[in-house]
Order: sequence, then C-alpha cells, then structure tokens
Amino acid sequence: MQVWHGARVICNHLGLFNWKDIVEIIIFSSLLYRISLWLKRDRNSTLLATFFAYCFCLIFISLFSLPTVSSFLWFYGPSMIMLSMLFHQESLQKNFVTVQNAISPTTTEISHEWIELLIRSALHARSQNKSFVCIIEQRDALQLLIDCPISLNTPVNLSVLSVLIDSPSYDQTTAFYITKEGIVRGIHCTIKGTTSDTLIAAMQRLAQKTDALVFMLNPTHAGFTFIVNNSLIEQITAKQLVTLIKQQVLNNQKPVHTQGDHYEIKPDQTNNHEQLHS
Repeated sequence: MQVWHGARVICNHLGLFNWKDIVEIIIFSSLLYRISLWLKRDRNSTLLATFFAYCFCLIFISLFSLPTVSSFLWFYGPSMIMLSMLFHQESLQKNFVTVQNAISPTTTEISHEWIELLIRSALHARSQNKSFVCIIEQRDALQLLIDCPISLNTPVNLSVLSVLIDSPSYDQTTAFYITKEGIVRGIHCTIKGTTSDTLIAAMQRLAQKTDALVFMLNPTHAGFTFIVNNSLIEQITAKQLVTLIKQQVLNNQKPVHTQGDHYEIKPDQTNNHEQLHS
C-alpha cells in the first residue's frame, strides 16, 4: 500500500492523472530514443547534439513559461526539421542504409579465405606492373560515398580478379569495392566529392569518415599501404596486411603495432601525403 501510495503521489506531482498519460510518455520516449540512436550513427555532423539542444529548449521554455518563444519553436519546428533534413540528406540516408545493413540477415559462418585471395590478386597486379587499390566495407555503408560505374555482386575469386586486372580497360586510379563478407560490390570505384584530391588523399578522407579499410599496392613501392581511421601504415608485408585486415574484420579491433612506417592522419593533411607525420 505504501508503494502504491508513493507512486500515486509521484504521478500527481508530475501531472500524470491516468494510465493514458503514462502510455503516451512511454511511446514518445521510445520514439525519441530510437531517433537518438539513429542520429548517433553519424560521425561527421552534430545531428544528435542539435536534436538534444532543440528538445532542451522546449523543456526550458515550458518550465519558465515563455509563451512567445514556445509559439515560435512549435510553429517553426517542422520547417527547421525539413531544413535540417535537406542539409544533412546524405548523412541521414547513410545512417538509414547502415541500420538496414546492421539488421539484414547474414550467415553465421563466413569463410575468410577471401582476404588471402584479395592479397594474391594485389600481388598479381604488381607482377603486371599495375597498382591495386581496395576498399573494404565494414559496418558503415559506403553506397552513398562511392561512385561505382561497374556494379557487381560476386564473391572474391582469384580468377575473376585476375581477368579484370589483366583487362586493357583496368583503371589503376580507381578501387575495388569489397564487403567484409568477401563480396565484390563494384570495380573502377572512386570517392564522391574528391575529384581534386590524389588517390591516397581520397582514401584517407573515406577512412576518416567511416570505418572502411583501405589497402594499396604500388609496383614502385616496397610493400603494402594500409589505411584505417586516422592511421596510415606503409611498407608492410602481405602477411602483416592479412593479420591487420583479419583483426579488423573478424575481431573489430584496432590495428596492432606492427613493423612498417606508421603515420597519423590529420584532417588538414589529407591533400598532401608529404605532410603526414609519424
């Protein structure tokens, strides 16, 4: 009885006079929570902070009874939401695709032999005196960030990749687009909005914005180049690269400290590789 009486006192104090009020609060709280989780997925824009700021403004003006400001926010709220959606259209779409990827069914056991096959394909490209660039998609969806003139949906296959590399139309300034399940999504891929950047600068920007993995092999360089988040590792062997990729894809870990030249990528240094510092 004391618990029930205490609950009634709290409900009366909060202005909750019947069960319908409680149900409405639960529904709207759940909705706000889901929206917050969705907006939190964007790493580049302050969508979540802006959303919270708007909610706190509504609470503040309600507590202090500011009718003019309240009318303004409620009246122009839909317009501001629409403008925000227009300004952040790409980010919101990317978040939606990421959620779809997260809840899409996947096989419980996935063979990761494709990683070794991918490295062998890169070595084959170097034997043909050609560069090889590969983008590996993890949790963050990349469809809206990458232009792929040739779309595919086939597992990584050494014979197929070798044929593509040996083709006269093979473009060394573009990349292969692979998922973490070892599915080739596209070839001759470029990063949107990076036409004035060098290839390595464009890949660095992509790695900074998402959790994508990028590795490159240039026939004039001694080893592989691996890019993840704000890290760039150069002159690593094929065995070391396989280890790094598996750590990211299988265990979702940060790269271990391995031999090779390590660099930290700064936002204002992606246009000039020479400005990177160890």
